[in-house]
Amino acid sequence: MYRQKLYVCFSLLLFLCVAFTPIHGASAKSQKPIYQIITELQDNLTTKNWDAADQYAQKLKRYYHKHLWKYQLMGDEAEYESVANAISQVQAAIAVKDNKQALLILTDLKATLKQIYSL
Repeated sequence: MYRQKLYVCFSLLLFLCVAFTPIHGASAKSQKPIYQIITELQDNLTTKNWDAADQYAQKLKRYYHKHLWKYQLMGDEAEYESVANAISQVQAAIAVKDNKQALLILTDLKATLKQIYSL
C-alpha cells in the first residue's frame, strides 16, 4: 500500500515537472545569436558606425564558420553557401562604406536564415 502511494506521488511529480517545463523552441530565449549579431550590425550600419560594423561583420563570419556544420544539417547546399557569400558581400560593402548595399544584403541574409531554420 505504501509503495503504491509512493509510486503515485512520484508519477504525479514527474508529470507536473514535464508538463510545466517550457518546450525548447518556446523558451524565454528571444532570438538566436546569429540574429542578434545581424541586428547589431544593422544598427551600426544605420548609424554609419563603420568600425563597429566591421567588428560585427567579423563576429558574424566567425559565428557562422563555427556553426557551419549545423547549417549544413538544416539547410541544403545552396542555402548555406549563399549565407557565406552574403557575409562576404556585407564585409565588402562595409569596406567601401556602402551602408545601403550592406543593409540590403543583410535583409536577404535574414530571409535565407529563416528558410534554413524553418525546416
